[in-house]
Amino acid sequence: MKFMKQFTALVLILSLCSCSLFAPSKQPVTVNSNVSSVNIMANGESKGQTPVTFEAQRNQSLHIVATKSGYKPSTYTVDRQLSGTAMADIVGGLFFGVPFIGLFGPGAWKLEQDNVMVPMSR
Repeated sequence: MKFMKQFTALVLILSLCSCSLFAPSKQPVTVNSNVSSVNIMANGESKGQTPVTFEAQRNQSLHIVATKSGYKPSTYTVDRQLSGTAMADIVGGLFFGVPFIGLFGPGAWKLEQDNVMVPMSR
């Protein structure tokens, strides 16, 4: 009986903790421009022409390069920040210790912007 109570308590604690481990590792990002059909590269990969939506890693900054013939190349960086689930893991970690594990997963982060406007100029 004592084992069952301990097991139940452990399962309850783990189910409420380390939420970031179960959060998605990618998030959708939409890139647009003041000029139509701009070629978009994100972290060195071609993503298509504006307007374009693609999945980006949550745990790393996103470096966007926009190019179009007749226009100067434009760059834009979207930084990452701790997500709400990471904040919950931090608070839970202070009480239970285990939730800190979630901070090592990509779900602990989110990109600061998910709608990006890249200005182009001649």
